[in-house]
Amino acid sequence: MNLDLVDKLVTGEVFSSDRAFRHLLFLCDDLGSRFAGTPQERRAAEYIAEQLGEFGYEPVIETFEFIGWQRGTASLEVLSPLRRELPALALPYSPPADLTAELVSVGEGEAEDFARVGDRLAGKIALCAAETTPAPGRRASHRREKYRRAVEAGAVGFIFWNQNPGQMIITGSLASDAEAPIPGFGISRESGLFLLRLLGRGPVTVRLTGGGHAVRLTSQNVVADLPGRSDGLVVVGAHYDGHDVAQGALDNAAGTVVGLEIARALRAALTEPLERTVRFIFFGAEEVGLVGSWRYAERHRDELGRVVFMLNLDTAARGRLGTECLVLTGWPELVGYFRDLGRRLGYEFGVEDRFNTHSDHFPFAVAGIPTATLTSNDRAEGLVGRGWGHTPADTVDKVSPKALQGAAMVGARVVLAVAAGQDLAGLRRSPAELEPFLLEERLLDELRQKGRFPLTVHQGE
Repeated sequence: MNLDLVDKLVTGEVFSSDRAFRHLLFLCDDLGSRFAGTPQERRAAEYIAEQLGEFGYEPVIETFEFIGWQRGTASLEVLSPLRRELPALALPYSPPADLTAELVSVGEGEAEDFARVGDRLAGKIALCAAETTPAPGRRASHRREKYRRAVEAGAVGFIFWNQNPGQMIITGSLASDAEAPIPGFGISRESGLFLLRLLGRGPVTVRLTGGGHAVRLTSQNVVADLPGRSDGLVVVGAHYDGHDVAQGALDNAAGTVVGLEIARALRAALTEPLERTVRFIFFGAEEVGLVGSWRYAERHRDELGRVVFMLNLDTAARGRLGTECLVLTGWPELVGYFRDLGRRLGYEFGVEDRFNTHSDHFPFAVAGIPTATLTSNDRAEGLVGRGWGHTPADTVDKVSPKALQGAAMVGARVVLAVAAGQDLAGLRRSPAELEPFLLEERLLDELRQKGRFPLTVHQGE
């Protein structure tokens, strides 16, 4: 096989087609939010399977049940020192609320912020800033880490304010596959700053009412293979669900259509099998706690030993063409390999390493598999953290068609390089090597209780 020729054909396929953007329009404009367990999410899975079938694959839709969440009404009312109702949304898995209590600011919600507040939060409602962009060398905590700290400090409620302007009320799940212990509401930056100004005067009392309720629902993963000569597997994954308040264009319809383009381009360019099978997995129910990827890992546990690499496509085209970045998960020794690969391909892309637990690569990382997430620098100049993500502003107009092509090109060429030969063979993190990462993330006990660690698998290649 002439891999140089195949590489060029794949690149040409991606940059000579607008299919990715047309897929995006259907998922976002025609279907909308694709929240976990809804008919829109199911139709998105069917559409993905239909497209894969047209490309020549034999996709399988694997359904699973889970504890989902359905939204109700939500109200946030300031009772003192003045009366004011503020626009708010219940965060997914928030239990029904009718709660009145004093407000306590926990700043950015980092461990040191909660340490400063001490026992003053017990019986109060925590006011917490959403994720920001951390300073170089520092890590910003995820929403669920901040919420967990509030629960452990004795808070009876949690208010999460967006750090980006524009009256964008922020959302995001509080739990996974289960109802959360205390009510949590999302608000805009402007409302958050208003509450902070009131706290600057003295005590503030608020009332939270409404929320949502947990309910058993059904979601699904879509799985399709590009068969190789050996039993080694290279997995390409993307979640196609989104939050119920927006189209979810950047997070993560864009990653989904990038995955479809990689699948199409490889199928079109190859005339003979690669060394390793490429498995495409489109995950449901990611936004409610990685439910789809965990269900896949549990159902396919016996096959995980065959996986040599997992490429996750989450917010893969949130930036501009030329800002693509591959973020490894606790594999600093592979940074040089992927940087060299970019140079060999004549298209250098960013390569970083940091242990991230909040996307669909994580179950594979827990199995010791080398994983990376393909992302790009945000187009949202001046915005921090998730930018438009997890707000009603995550819409199609924020996505660059060229960025979709760039992400698909980089992803396809990385997958081609890894699947064509023996690179990365035999690489695994042992449970003992993973434990320090999981302890630092405070996930070790939870994973053990759920039978997810150690995720023992038979060693493949």
